[in-house]
Amino acid sequence: MNLLDLISFPVPGTYEIVEEYEYNEGGGIAKSDPVRVVIQPSNPRNFKLYPLYGGRETNFNVLWANPSTTGAQLMMTRLELVDQPRIGGTVSLDKTDFTLAPCMMVPANGKAAERRWVAWLDKGSLNGFRLTGDAKDGKVIGLVPLPDVPTTLIAPLLPWVESGGDEGGAAVLYQAAGDGRSIVRMALIGPNGAVQPGPSLPIQGGAAAWAETITLSTGERRVYVITRSAPEGKVQLSLQCVSWAPKAAELKQTGQAVIEGQWLASAMVIDRDDTVRGAVLSATQPEMGETSISLRQWTHTPAGKIEVSEPIAITVPWGAPIDEARLAIGDNGKTFGICKYGDKPWSAFSSEAPVPKPVQPPAGATSGQIEIIMLTTRVPALMFTAPQTGFQFSAFDGGPIPEQPHT
Repeated sequence: MNLLDLISFPVPGTYEIVEEYEYNEGGGIAKSDPVRVVIQPSNPRNFKLYPLYGGRETNFNVLWANPSTTGAQLMMTRLELVDQPRIGGTVSLDKTDFTLAPCMMVPANGKAAERRWVAWLDKGSLNGFRLTGDAKDGKVIGLVPLPDVPTTLIAPLLPWVESGGDEGGAAVLYQAAGDGRSIVRMALIGPNGAVQPGPSLPIQGGAAAWAETITLSTGERRVYVITRSAPEGKVQLSLQCVSWAPKAAELKQTGQAVIEGQWLASAMVIDRDDTVRGAVLSATQPEMGETSISLRQWTHTPAGKIEVSEPIAITVPWGAPIDEARLAIGDNGKTFGICKYGDKPWSAFSSEAPVPKPVQPPAGATSGQIEIIMLTTRVPALMFTAPQTGFQFSAFDGGPIPEQPHT
């Protein structure tokens, strides 16, 4: 049993734990010797959740950077999302620059992987190491220069099963070109850490607003990218899917859709049957009139078509643009979002309740990172950071997460 399931340490500091045991029907009490526990302060930066299994999952590895006066450390924390978020053990993996944003490999939908690569871009080179379980196993990439300077390393890393098992990985690189077209390319990581170039494919659009990868249960790997463009002065987004089938020598575009407006936020999930669903929040500003915020949900059908829903108007009470936003997809067809403008608190909305309402503090007032998480009770919650106190959680409205009755 995890100690944190029994005891809560409210703030960093030194604690003493004593166990008491009653015997003789309360006639006597035995006490253990005190055990000293030191809770170190943490300041999570750039945290990202990676499921242990591919697809919808309750157990995650959380990669994050912990800056300190002696240098930042790359940390990994186990997180279980059930009726309540439950933090497990935390390990320090490596020294890091917290601006590098490392990515972890996620296996195919419904599959597990004993070994996972963790990689990041460092001045045009690929660097990283491999994990077996929760520990580094000695296999490293070793700062491999890439043939072209990529713009982005798209998370998560993909499995490269063609390498002979679950020991290989594929880093997906996105490069914005100056001629209006961009490139998605693979960098293949062998079991020993050697990197070789993989297939690539030009796609439409310039700079990427958002990108994410996913692997179907069949082994098909997909890269979803939203690029920006302005044909004839009209700002629009291009949602594109690039597919890499098992043992295929080439990448193929297997879906595309156009969405009007400036990008604000995106999210994507894969269901057990390999259906991929997502959502995009965008802003449209006509030549005359106020800015409008729209939420569009999309589904990538087995036939290869990306179907986009009619826009849902998000009525922003403050009548101003949105500086930041986050989205999450529920397993009941709903999309949940939070948004922020200026010094106002975060506000929460959904596809069924499109008028954002302020999130209670401390979540609503946090100046740290905040993300939407989905609990097994099919309700959203918030995961956020605050100085010196690590990860914190709240209900979607910022209040405490309700305790669920145990049956």
